[in-house]
This record gives sequence, C-alpha cells and structure tokens, in this order.
Amino acid sequence: MVVVLPEQNIIERYDLATLRRELVVAKPAEGTVRNISMGSASAGPLMINSAVKDTGGQTSFFDLVTLQKLEVEGPVNGRWEGYALYVRASADGTVSAGWRSDGSPSGLHVLRLNGNKTEYSYAHESVGYVLAGQDGIQIYTALGLYSVDLKPYPGTLGKTLSYLPTYSTAYFLGIAEKTGQGAASQSRGSMGWDVSVYSSVDKKVLLTMPTCQVPAGSER
Repeated sequence: MVVVLPEQNIIERYDLATLRRELVVAKPAEGTVRNISMGSASAGPLMINSAVKDTGGQTSFFDLVTLQKLEVEGPVNGRWEGYALYVRASADGTVSAGWRSDGSPSGLHVLRLNGNKTEYSYAHESVGYVLAGQDGIQIYTALGLYSVDLKPYPGTLGKTLSYLPTYSTAYFLGIAEKTGQGAASQSRGSMGWDVSVYSSVDKKVLLTMPTCQVPAGSER
C-alpha cells in the first residue's frame, strides 16, 4: 500500500500483511496533490496528479519499489493536468480514466501508459463516471461503453444503462433502474435495479438478475 502525505511532502509504502512501513521518501513532484492512483493488480507505477501554480498541473509517475520518480514521455494534455479529476486506474495499471465534477461537460479523459510513454484521449461530453476495465481495453461509464480510444460500442449509447467492469475481463455489468420503482422503493429505503451480465466479446446479455435491491440516496 502506498500513502502520500502532502503536508509532510512524503511518500510511504506499507506491507499490508504486517502493516509495517517499508519505505519513506521525499515527494519530488511539484504542487498540491489532487489525486493518486495505481492498478490494484499491478506492480506500479504510482501516478500522482498535482495542481501547480501558473502551469495548471503536473502528472508524475513513481516506481513502486524505490518510490523514485520515473522519466515518462508523452503528450499529457492540459485538460488532464489542469482539471481536478476523479481518476480510476485499470487493475493492470496501464490505463487511467477520469471525469470532472466542477464543470460541464464532465468529459471522458483517458491516459494510457505504454512503457515510458503516455497517450491521452478525450471526448467532450458528459457521461457520469468513467472507469477503466481490468485490462484497460474497455471504458465503462454511466451512459455508455467505449473502447480505450473512446469510440462508442454500437448499441450501448442512449440507453438507461450504467456499465461497470467485473473481476473477470470476459464479462461486464449493465445496470438499469426499474421503472415505476422510484418513490415507493425510496420510501422503503431501497431502490430496484435490473443487473445484467454481458459478454465482453459480443456485448450480448448472458443473464439478468431482476429487481436487485440497493440502498437509496447517499448510501448507494
């Protein structure tokens, strides 16, 4: 586990098995930390996005073993570094997806890391959250399904479906609120949703679990 302490300007790495701190280094990245991210099934690198006075922002990558800054090339666009994004990394750490909540459109922001180079893609529209799948090949949003270069998959846009990745790259979820369930369900403290399991290969529904109950309001 990696912890960044902005006020102390340090990066720490912990062993989750023992909860002991293994390493601590001074953070060389400039500016105020906005967010950090790393693939949950990866060996790094750690990405830190910071707000930097006059230049807007800075994206830096750090080796997980040494916690030293890596030299990474590539066009990191001003939108990625300049906005305060919510950022989520793919499990393998190769793709980071983001969206903003302080303006409209919220955007689809995708940053791909290939060796020591980055590639940035952007779509100027609002689709709610933006998540990268386990291997970074597909991008899942609250309003559609996209390829990593932000081309929408036919038939997935314009529907009242929110998409989520699963642990397995072979499947993904499509979630739709049950019509007519709103007020009555919320009064009982829950909402009804149909949850469908899709094949990642042909984007077809394999099975649907009808009327799954999830907490209403802020507990969702």
